[in-house]
Amino acid sequence: TTGHGMNPLGSLVDSMVLDMSAFDSVEIDPVNRRARIGAGVRWHQLIEAASAHGLTAPFGSARTVGVVGYCLGGGIGPLGRKLGMGASAVVAADVVTADGGIRRVDAENDPELLWALKGSGGGLAIVTSLEIELTPVERVTGGMLAFPFPRATEVLAAWGEWTQNAPGHLTSSFRIVQPAPGEVMVLVSVASPDDEADVMKAIEPLVELDPVANMVKAVDPATFMAENTDPDDGPPIHIEHTLIDGLAPAVRAGAVAAADPANGSMLMLSEFRHLGGAFAEPDAGSVASHLDGNFTYMVMGPPEKRREISHAVDTVCDFGHGRSYLNFAYETEDPAAFFGEEEVTRLRTVYERLDPEQFFHHAHPVERTRESVV
Repeated sequence: TTGHGMNPLGSLVDSMVLDMSAFDSVEIDPVNRRARIGAGVRWHQLIEAASAHGLTAPFGSARTVGVVGYCLGGGIGPLGRKLGMGASAVVAADVVTADGGIRRVDAENDPELLWALKGSGGGLAIVTSLEIELTPVERVTGGMLAFPFPRATEVLAAWGEWTQNAPGHLTSSFRIVQPAPGEVMVLVSVASPDDEADVMKAIEPLVELDPVANMVKAVDPATFMAENTDPDDGPPIHIEHTLIDGLAPAVRAGAVAAADPANGSMLMLSEFRHLGGAFAEPDAGSVASHLDGNFTYMVMGPPEKRREISHAVDTVCDFGHGRSYLNFAYETEDPAAFFGEEEVTRLRTVYERLDPEQFFHHAHPVERTRESVV
C-alpha cells in the first residue's frame, strides 16, 4: 500500500501494480492477543487499535508505512531488541498465488510458504491480509535526547560505549539529522516496554551527557509512535546501509565527517541502530531469522547525492561481514547478502514451486535452477 521495498524493482513498464489501500480493515482479538489486518493497513492504524486493549506489535520507525510490506522485508523498529523483528510476529497470511489460488497460510497450511513470506521481501504471492501476534504493552518509556552537532564525536563515542552493557529490553539509535541545509542536530533515541523506573535508571549515563533537550517519557504505544517516528512525508530520497560489528574509532570518525556540513555534506540522515537482543535470536519460523551484526549504519540523502551517500557507507563496510538488511536495500542485491546459503536454497525451492513462470516481480530475485528456467 505504500510501496515499501519497491525501489530496487526499477522500471515497472509492462507490469501490473496492485493498489491494496482499500484492504484497510483492522480486527483485534484481545483474548488471544491477535490482530487480523488487511494489506492496506498502516502501522499507526494497527497500533492505535491494539493500544486500546493494552497490546502492541513490533512496529517500525515510520507510522505511515504499510504493515504488510514492512513485515515481508523483516522489520526493525524502536522496540525490536525486546519484541524482535516485525516478521517474527506474523502467524498467518491470506494470499493469492500465481495460479489464482486463494489460500490461508499458517503453521498447519503450507508452513514453508509462511516461513518464506516472513522476511523474503515478497514476490511469492499477493498478500491480502496478515494475522499478527500482539504483546501486552501498556506503556513505552522512550524518546529523544538532543545535542548540538559540535558534540557529535563525543556523544557517539559515549553512546557506543553505553550500548555494550545496555539492557536487552532497551532499543536505541544514534542519529545525525540535517532537516535543512546547515541545520544539523544529534539525536539519541531510546525506547523500552519495560518498567519506567528501570529504563530511566538504565539511561542515566546518556542523560548525564547533558543534552539540550530530554524528551524521554512514559506513554502508551500509540502516543509514542505519533511523537517519535519519522515524518509522514518528505522529498525523494536514496538510502544505503550496511551491518557492522562495532563502533571502532574509524567508524565514528568517518560517520561524523560524512555528516559534517563544513565538509559540504547534504546528507539528511546518518544513523546507527543498536541491534542485538531479540534481533540476534534465531527464529526457525522465519527466513529473516536474525540480523548478523551489532549495529546497522544507514545513510539517507537526496538522489542527486548518491555518490556521497555511497562513499559514507563504504568507509565503514570493512567493519562488518558484507551483510545487509532487506528493507534498507534501495538497489537489487544478491539474496546471499541477507540470508545464509541454506535459507537461499529453501527460498529457491518455494519460488520454483509457487511461481515457476516468474509471474511476480521480486526486488531481490533468487537465481532459479536451470531445470526450473527451462
